[in-house]
Amino acid sequence: MIFALLNFFLLLFVIANALTMPKLSRNLSSNHSIALHIPMRNESENVIELVEMLKTQSYPNAHHFYILDDNSTDDTYSLLS
Repeated sequence: MIFALLNFFLLLFVIANALTMPKLSRNLSSNHSIALHIPMRNESENVIELVEMLKTQSYPNAHHFYILDDNSTDDTYSLLS
């Protein structure tokens, strides 16, 4: 009996919540920009190829790529400079 009563109140709560939720407009914009943060550590063998691939991206809106050197001991930073 208690279980049924709890389920009933839970159902009432779910219905009340669904009826009072704000509605999203259908005119949602697809003009989203992206920012991609790429951490690198000792990736001197791969960094040049990565940068070249990032340059060829065809995302239609604004995009920014941030390549972060994570205290590399090789020449990753100098290749990025």
